[in-house]
Amino acid sequence: MENLESLLVKGINKNDIAALAQAAGTDEHMFLHLLDVIENGAQTPAMKAAWVIGTMSDQGALELIDKYAERIYQLATEKPVGGVVRELMKALIAANLSENLQGRFLDFCFKQLMRMDVDVALKYNSNKYILKSLKQYPELKDEFLSILESQLDSHNDAWKKYTSRIIARLRK
Repeated sequence: MENLESLLVKGINKNDIAALAQAAGTDEHMFLHLLDVIENGAQTPAMKAAWVIGTMSDQGALELIDKYAERIYQLATEKPVGGVVRELMKALIAANLSENLQGRFLDFCFKQLMRMDVDVALKYNSNKYILKSLKQYPELKDEFLSILESQLDSHNDAWKKYTSRIIARLRK
């Protein structure tokens, strides 16, 4: 898919991304090319490639995401571009991660949640994965609650309402 990068431009619409995601979900070569674009491409194509992978997870196309979860994690933790990290986190949240990778991703999510300079979208994704993980690791609940309480006034009113609801639900 040599001309894939020429499609990953500003102004690409959601329907085009969905079509690329559907194709990438069944074409390992295309999927690997998307990962290469994220790793080595310019910022805009990297962000769009990550959007395709995030959309794959929304579509339930998890086979390749599961297979390459380690590389996706590495890209998510090494790339400072918020849009790339956000979309790769979406893919990892939906993926079936090995126990080792679960632990590292969970730690990454806790770190994102505690950072004051991180996009709110990354905090939402972090919350989502931590909440999912509490079923398996209930001993993390108190630490999670403490972090959420310290973050209540860190962002906008929508964040405060969202966080307050999570805190209330966890305290039941």
